Amino acid sequence: MRTIKQACRPRPRAFDSLTWLRAELSDYWPQREALAAILRYLAAIDGDHWREDAAVVENDHV
Repeated sequence: MRTIKQACRPRPRAFDSLTWLRAELSDYWPQREALAAILRYLAAIDGDHWREDAAVVENDHV
């Protein structure tokens, strides 16, 4: 059984996606909410892959 800390920790692939988004999008922070909405939409269509990315972006804080 995983602990709460382990469950809340982003998975490596999702964290890699977040790092990529921050590096490639010069306006990542102002666009973060819109990006999360797009990822949630993709998750509704294509499942877990996008759902993990959406969760990581939504929970990204300075």
